[in-house]
Amino acid sequence: MAEVFLAIPLTSQEIKAVERSTGTKEPTVVAHVINATVPTVLYGIKRDNVKSISDACSVLCRRSGGSVLYDKNFKDMSEFNFDKIWTEMVQSVPFVVDVLNAISGLTCDIDDTPQCMQVKYCFVYSILMNNRWHELSLLQRMNTVLMIRGGGHKQVIFSIVVPAYFNYVAVLVEKQLTQRYKNFDPIILCTVVATIMVS
Repeated sequence: MAEVFLAIPLTSQEIKAVERSTGTKEPTVVAHVINATVPTVLYGIKRDNVKSISDACSVLCRRSGGSVLYDKNFKDMSEFNFDKIWTEMVQSVPFVVDVLNAISGLTCDIDDTPQCMQVKYCFVYSILMNNRWHELSLLQRMNTVLMIRGGGHKQVIFSIVVPAYFNYVAVLVEKQLTQRYKNFDPIILCTVVATIMVS
């Protein structure tokens, strides 16, 4: 169906609109005209963008020279830093970061993305990449170690932490969590638990 849609030739009105826009020599004007009046070209651009994102992610799904999410031995986990995942996102799928910022209601450039949002985007990215290739499981493994070795209890995790994530009941989380998690940012900790549930 999509191929049929893309095979539809441009109408004379669409061609004239694009020609008038190119006469201004302003990229934003051309982009606006295509977005507003030439749906087939816009759809083709979207398909190209989606393919480029898929290709970029595919390149990361390899054991050597791929995603930082593949490195999950003890040394990698002990030296873990969200900056590595964030750098990978910015370098490999910058448009995805722009989309996530837009969904979050942020109008900033990628470089100005707040650090708290960078962490959340890294969790989302890790979940999706793990779905693409199960070997990209650094965060999932770290979360498992954190909860099991750290002394977390299932009753606490599922009856207190998860609801708190959605309701932002930070006080309740702080009271009910074990001493080991007392100083954790409640929202970040709940995001960790959500990652485990999805994986």
